Amino acid sequence: MGELVSVVVPVYNAERFLKPCIESILSQTYKNIELVLVDDGSTDTSADICKEFAKADSRVCYLQSPHGGVSIARNTGIQKATGQYICFVDSDDLWEPDFVETLLAEAHQSNAQVVFCNYQYLYGEKKLKKKIRLGVGKYTFTDVSHIAIDDGTVTGILFGSVWGALYSLDIIRKYNISFDSSVKRNEDGLFNLCLLPHATAFSVVAYDGYLYRQWKKNKKKDLEIDTEVQKATERIKDCCADFNDLEKQLCCRYVSAVFWNANHAAGTANSFFRICAFLKKLLAEYPIGDHYDSLNFEKINKAKKTLITMLKKKQVFLFVFSLKYMYPILKSVVKR
Repeated sequence: MGELVSVVVPVYNAERFLKPCIESILSQTYKNIELVLVDDGSTDTSADICKEFAKADSRVCYLQSPHGGVSIARNTGIQKATGQYICFVDSDDLWEPDFVETLLAEAHQSNAQVVFCNYQYLYGEKKLKKKIRLGVGKYTFTDVSHIAIDDGTVTGILFGSVWGALYSLDIIRKYNISFDSSVKRNEDGLFNLCLLPHATAFSVVAYDGYLYRQWKKNKKKDLEIDTEVQKATERIKDCCADFNDLEKQLCCRYVSAVFWNANHAAGTANSFFRICAFLKKLLAEYPIGDHYDSLNFEKINKAKKTLITMLKKKQVFLFVFSLKYMYPILKSVVKR
C-alpha cells in the first residue's frame, strides 16, 4: 500500500471552492492518504461540507477550532497527522490527479526529505504554468543558503509557499518545526527557511501538479505600510543568522518589501493622487537607493526592472500611472 501521506487543509469560510478542492485530494491515483480538514472557525457552510466528506470517506478527519488564523490551523493539522509524509493545500486550490504519486516517487528515487514542484495559476478553467525559480534537481541546503531568503529578483523567499510540496513528517517532528502564528506575512517561507537547513537533501521536480486558483476580490482602500513584512524579516534574522550572504539577501528583501508595498498601493481603489502621496511617504521612509545594486538584474524581467528603477528615482507619478492605467490595458490586449 505504501507510506501514509497526510494532507492538511486549513478551512476558513471556503464554501465557494472547498468541495472541488477536497475532491481533487480524495481522487488521487495514490490512495493511501489521510485528509485532515481543520475548520478555523468558519461562519459559512464550510463545516457542513467538511462533515459530509468525513462521513462519506474514512480517510477524512474533521477538526473544528476557534478562529485563530492559517498558521494555528496548520499546526493543529500537523499535530493530528499520522503519516510518514505531509502536504499542505489551500482550501480554494486543486491538485492534479497524480500529485501525491509523482512527488512521493521523487522522494523515494532521490532519497529527499522535501520535494517541491512547479505550479499553475488557475483562472476559472484556464491554466497558466509557473516555474519555480530553482532548476530541477537534487540539492542540499548549502547549495541555496546564499539565495534562500531573497535571490535578488524581487520575488521574495526562494521557497515562499508550503503548498506544492511533500515533506517528511519525521523531520518536522524531530526539529519541532511549526508555523509562527505571530507572523501574518511570509509564514510559509519562514516555515521552509526553518526546516530546510535540517534536511539532508531536497528535490525540485519538473511537474506542475498544483493548481493555484486566482479569483477576483474586492479592492480595498487601505493605504498603509505593511509592518507584517518587517515582523517576518525580524524572525528570518533570528532563524537564518548563519546563512551565507545574509546581509546581501536582507538588502534584496528590503527592496522587495518596498516594491510589494508600492505595488499593492497602486492596485487599491484609491485616487491617483492619493496613491502618489502614499508612495512619496513610503519612499521617504524607506528609500531603496542604497540597496538597489544588490539586486540580480540579469534575472529580473525588463518590466519589473523599469518599475523598480522608478521607485529608486522616486518617480511615483510614472510608477502609479504605469501600474494603474498602462498595465491593465496591456494585460487586456495580451488576453485577446
